[in-house]
Amino acid sequence: MKSRYLKKIVCIITAFVLCVTPVMMPGASADYLDAKYNSPVPFIHIKGLMTSDVYLDVSDPDAGTAYPPDVNNILKKVGKIIPALFALGITRNYNKFADTYIPALKDALEPWFLNEKGEPSDNSGAINKYPPASQLKKNSMLWFDYDWRLDPIELAKQLNDYINYVLDATGCSQVNLEGHSFGNVILMTYCGIYGTSKVRGALFNASAANGETFTAELC
Repeated sequence: MKSRYLKKIVCIITAFVLCVTPVMMPGASADYLDAKYNSPVPFIHIKGLMTSDVYLDVSDPDAGTAYPPDVNNILKKVGKIIPALFALGITRNYNKFADTYIPALKDALEPWFLNEKGEPSDNSGAINKYPPASQLKKNSMLWFDYDWRLDPIELAKQLNDYINYVLDATGCSQVNLEGHSFGNVILMTYCGIYGTSKVRGALFNASAANGETFTAELC
């Protein structure tokens, strides 16, 4: 009996940590992009999941971001469930704990949600920063920012537009692409829809190439 209760508590704490940790993490960066890049074509790095800022209003970046969220705001929301977590340890009343935890979690994550059509609401989204064409060179190393909440097919279209911009600016006919994590899903979707004629080389970094079925089997 004690083992069953302990297992439940561990599951709740683990779920809490998994929910809170991503929102507390800053966007990941790759130090190797600071290294010298010698290639006759530009290099485009397609970021992984949750590594691009999602702005509350793309037309007004100063309004703040939905992701990463304001740390002080998150700490206030976490503080609201701490008493309920302590009470759970005493009462073992999981339903009562859920009455506090679930609304608090929904309130914390709601700015990330899409509408019922799967589209961003309130003009939220990522800003894909196109560098000035005059600054682009054949050996430029670039980041592709995107709204990771969107369908990979839409993101592949945005990547195609970005690649065309880079090619026009540099006079090159191809680029090198690297995908990291979820970025590989976008890379593979791009190749599946638009082909590989504009791709000189592709690097799959931490790719989920075998799909989520394979991941589920590992768990």
